[in-house]
Amino acid sequence: PYTLPKLDDSIIIRIAVKSDIDQIKNDIYPFLTEKEGNDKRYFEKIGTPNVQCFLAEKGSKLVHYSLLFENAKNSPIMQTPVIGSKIKSTDAYMGTVFTIPEARGLRIMPHTVLKIFSYLNENTNVQRILVIVHKSTVGAERFYHRNGFNVMNKIQARNYLYFFRNKYF
Repeated sequence: PYTLPKLDDSIIIRIAVKSDIDQIKNDIYPFLTEKEGNDKRYFEKIGTPNVQCFLAEKGSKLVHYSLLFENAKNSPIMQTPVIGSKIKSTDAYMGTVFTIPEARGLRIMPHTVLKIFSYLNENTNVQRILVIVHKSTVGAERFYHRNGFNVMNKIQARNYLYFFRNKYF
């Protein structure tokens, strides 16, 4: 059985609010590569329906974000080569997750995923969480599998669509 690793006591994981946008720009934007650069348009949507951003804060600095789209049918996953009929109105899409280099290895992601599960369970009727795992992201496939996600469908040579069905949903 998988046990949650201990999280540094100085790290707080929370849902972003509109007033966090400037701090996201200051603390996280300098580290974004072209791959994550597309996420900037979604930060501007913080506080609107369907788009949630989970942040990890260490001290007073933001060190991680995870984008969550409560309705996968209204998310970036619909722009991928996924067959739309496979995506249901009760699916959520977990978009990009990013941790700045100096905070990698602090075990932020398992705790963020748990927060996302709790949020969806308490606030939505979501039945599945979809995530695209890029093969170039070292360890991501193993991480998601260890945390209850399963391969749903191979959609490209380098990407896999994973889903998670929580027994509490």
